[in-house]
Amino acid sequence: MSYITKRKIILVTRRTRADELLMRFNNMMQATFYVEKMGGSIDEYVEESNVYKDVVAAALDQLQSLARVQQIDREYVANFIFGEDDIVVAIGQDGLVANILKYLDHQPLIAVNPDPARYDGVLLPFRLPDLASVVK
Repeated sequence: MSYITKRKIILVTRRTRADELLMRFNNMMQATFYVEKMGGSIDEYVEESNVYKDVVAAALDQLQSLARVQQIDREYVANFIFGEDDIVVAIGQDGLVANILKYLDHQPLIAVNPDPARYDGVLLPFRLPDLASVVK
């Protein structure tokens, strides 16, 4: 496959709130019970998770046509060794961007807002449609 760059793209993602609930309660029925007991609706968590995962999948498709891509969860960023020429793409909230910046030296960081309707994204200047052109 011919890429536009020899640099590697590191795609950093995070678990959604729905994923966190599933890890905590082991199944969706228990998670639903907990959220509803607290006065919330599980539908909001599921919708947020679906939107985020759709954006990550679309971003991955775009990026794989441009360069080699390695996807990591933010949980592993502290132990990950970034290459000098890596391009880092973060999809998440402002806190994800701030955490990643602590571990970068001179690598560029492209921060993508996965859900502009849900997140203000002060540190997230880009949206999914902008991603390919920004990486180029």
